[in-house]
Amino acid sequence: MPASVVSEESINLLEVMSSNIVLTIFAANVDVRLDKKMTEELLRATKKNPPSRLRYELVYVSFIVLKGILKMSFFFSDGERRI
Repeated sequence: MPASVVSEESINLLEVMSSNIVLTIFAANVDVRLDKKMTEELLRATKKNPPSRLRYELVYVSFIVLKGILKMSFFFSDGERRI
């Protein structure tokens, strides 16, 4: 293991781990209505007219699941956690 990586405990790479993750997926079709000033600014910035409709999607993972993922992450010498 490189010197820059410091783990809390040794990891057995041959150990089988299983888990369940529950995702909640939200989706919405949105009708976009902007005032004239906002439309002009978006046109100026993007050189395109703003969309009249769009689809908004969100995948939600609860904090409990994220907490479990972070426990499995490595600790690096710079104090940052990386997954």
